Amino acid sequence: MQLGFYSFAKFLMYRDLDEIDISIHDSLLSQVLVQGFEASPNELGVGGNLDESFPDPRHLGHIMDADASQTRIIEAARKGNNLVVQGPPGTGKSQTIANIIAAAAKDGKRILFVAEKRAALDDVYPQIPLVHRELDSAAMLERARTFLAQMRARRSVREFSDRPVSRELIEYAIATAGSAPSCEHREPWHFVAVSSRELKAKIREAAEVEEKESYMRRMPAAWLKAIVPLGTDWRKPFLEIVPWVVVCFAKNTGDDGLKNYYVQESCGIACGLFIAAVHNMGLVTLTHTPSPMGFLQQILNRPRNERAYMLFPVGYPA
Repeated sequence: MQLGFYSFAKFLMYRDLDEIDISIHDSLLSQVLVQGFEASPNELGVGGNLDESFPDPRHLGHIMDADASQTRIIEAARKGNNLVVQGPPGTGKSQTIANIIAAAAKDGKRILFVAEKRAALDDVYPQIPLVHRELDSAAMLERARTFLAQMRARRSVREFSDRPVSRELIEYAIATAGSAPSCEHREPWHFVAVSSRELKAKIREAAEVEEKESYMRRMPAAWLKAIVPLGTDWRKPFLEIVPWVVVCFAKNTGDDGLKNYYVQESCGIACGLFIAAVHNMGLVTLTHTPSPMGFLQQILNRPRNERAYMLFPVGYPA
C-alpha cells in the first residue's frame, strides 16, 4: 500500500492539452510546452536611458501607470522578445500584463493570455478598460450606411467553389465570433474548423442520412411546401466541396463543470458575428442545421458537455 498527497490543480489543463498534438513544428504551443524559447537580448541594456529610447510617451500605448522597470518589460515583449518576469506580490505584475496586452492590441496583434489559476486572470481582466473612440455625427452616419449596404449584400449560398481558403481567415472569423457577449463572460461555445477531406466526407454522409429522413418522414407537409422555392433536397454535396466546414458547439456546462446560462442567446450572437466576419472578408457561408446533429459530436470527438448548435460551410461561391 502506498499513501501520498496528489494535486489535481492542473488536471483540467492536462485534459485540454491531451487532445492536442503539441509536436507540431514552429507552433507557439510547441515552443511553450516542448521546445522552449531562444534567449533574447536586452535591447536597452542594463541602466539604459528610457527617455532616449522612447521620447514620446504617447507611442507606448500604456493604459496604466508603469515605472522604468515595468516599461522595459512591456517594450521587450512588444518587440517580440521572449522573457521570463519574476517579482514578489504587490510589484505591479498584473498592471504590467495589462499594459503588455494593451500595447500589443495597439499594434494590431492578437494576444493569448494563459494562467494556471483563475485568480490571475481575474486580477488582469479588470485592469483592461473600455477603449472607446467617439465619432462625429457625419462619420457615424456614414459608417452605419456603409455597414448596412455591406450586410444587405450578404446571401446564403449553397453552391460553393473548392478554391482553398487560408486557415488564418477562418481563425479571424472565429476570433470575431469569440468577441460576443455572454453571461459572466463564460463564452459557452466552442468552434471547430474542419478542412480534412476525410472528415468532411463523413460529415456529409451522416448529414444526408438525417436530412433524407427529415425530407421523407419527419417534416410536415407545410414545411416541405415552404422550402419548394429554394429547390433543396436531402443531398448536401457542398459539405465535401467547400474548403472549410465550421461547427459551433454549445456548452450548457463549462469545462470546469459549472452551469452556463443564456447559452442559446450567447451562441446565437456569436454565430451572427461569425457570419458577418465571413461576409466582411469576401467569403460566403450558409447556416446549416441538419436535425438531429448528434453525429457531429461523435465525428469531431467532442466532450459530453458540448452539443452541435450550427454548421457553417465557408468558402467562395461557385
